[in-house]
Amino acid sequence: MNIEIIRNTLYKAYLEAFYKFCSTLGGTTGDTMCPILEFEADRRAFIITINSFGTELSKEDRAK
Repeated sequence: MNIEIIRNTLYKAYLEAFYKFCSTLGGTTGDTMCPILEFEADRRAFIITINSFGTELSKEDRAK
């Protein structure tokens, strides 16, 4: 498996776990961090999509 796929899969899990943690804290932390984490996840998904064009990644690998 490509190291970039592993790295991005781990980072996705980190973002999801940290988002859940911040949302359970609520208050100012949740109000501030959740939109920032949403933006970071969207930004990374966009960059990964752009960088995967022209590669040999399968549809299943891209979904990770």
